[in-house]
Amino acid sequence: MVLVNYGYNFYSWNLATISYPTVKLGGNRAIVVTVDIVRGPGSSGYVPPIPVTITLNYVDTSRDPWVTVSPSNVNIPPGGTATFSLTVRPPSDAIPTTYIGQIVVINNVTGWWNSIPYTFNVFTTVDGNFKVLTSGANGRWPILNRIRGANDWAWRYESGDWRWFYARPSGSNGLAFEFQALWSAPDTSLIAYALGPDGQFAGVFYGQGASLHYHLGSGVFEWSNTGAGSIQNARRVVIFPAVEYRYWLYPHTKPETGVYTFIVRTALYDGITGASEPFTAQIRLLPAAQKLPSTIIGSGSATIRFSLPYIVGSMDAYMSRPYTPLLSVDQRYTPIYASISPSTLAGPYPANTQFTFQVNVYHNGAPGQSVDISALFLARLPSLPVYMRYNNNYYRETDSYIFEDWLTLTR
Repeated sequence: MVLVNYGYNFYSWNLATISYPTVKLGGNRAIVVTVDIVRGPGSSGYVPPIPVTITLNYVDTSRDPWVTVSPSNVNIPPGGTATFSLTVRPPSDAIPTTYIGQIVVINNVTGWWNSIPYTFNVFTTVDGNFKVLTSGANGRWPILNRIRGANDWAWRYESGDWRWFYARPSGSNGLAFEFQALWSAPDTSLIAYALGPDGQFAGVFYGQGASLHYHLGSGVFEWSNTGAGSIQNARRVVIFPAVEYRYWLYPHTKPETGVYTFIVRTALYDGITGASEPFTAQIRLLPAAQKLPSTIIGSGSATIRFSLPYIVGSMDAYMSRPYTPLLSVDQRYTPIYASISPSTLAGPYPANTQFTFQVNVYHNGAPGQSVDISALFLARLPSLPVYMRYNNNYYRETDSYIFEDWLTLTR
């Protein structure tokens, strides 16, 4: 026998792949799979029998129905060149993610062939209604509505199985997205992230650009979810990425109407569903009745009005300058005054209550100086508490989320 590949993992799931199996295995060869269970350093001398499930998948290539090449045949003289056009037509219900493929070029005279890889992204547009990102046409591997346990408890933070999706707001009045990932197995835990069109996190706070999670080191995470009712049955993660993000980040356009990236990855994987587990990712846009203007010259007042589709226990409002870029003298040292009113709201307030805040700013610096100012809203949402689990004990970590808008004050 010849060793083709192997996998090892300090976890309950493992993977070994074979590229070009028909070439490596030959005509009369077979695949032999062996599994060795190694007990941990703290286990007893005797390890009872452990059931193991082995799944073998064969992934083949086929003609891409979404991509065409023109021309399909061409005569090229010695030393000549040819130009080919690639046309991508994904179906209207294509899952909004990244797709890859290859163009195979064959020399019909010599039999020589080569492959040219291509990739393209499909995005969707979201409004105030939930849109399921994991539902639609895909026809590729891996299956985008299932996630695998590619975690390794002896590696690094990025160990895990990752899925990503693309969406943009339907208009310029979006305050934030609401992005959710839901799973089924009780000991699985997922983490969500969101990136803006410029590649920065869509908010620097937990609950904005990333869901609250604790990395214990070497690819090991603490279990967490966003509870509702029974904390064991919630099995979901919820974040509110900012449409207009600026605090401790870098300047970008406003209003921001580009394409955002939403990511789901495994932190923990249960394994009771086998080599993969179904999950759902969904998103909607939370609009604002009125957002802050992009720019105020000299001094002035502005109003921001928005509502949230959840009960709000309380809300605190702050005005803060981002102080980034760190080497920008204007951003760090321009003398300004900024205030917001009211600064505190004591609830609870019913879902969809409209909140109105008045912003006042004054520029006391030199002409031509500009500084960005963020309006931050810390809202307690008691129906969306984040629970963690440690030593099989559940504890409530937080139910607070940040919402954000910003403006540029210049003179």
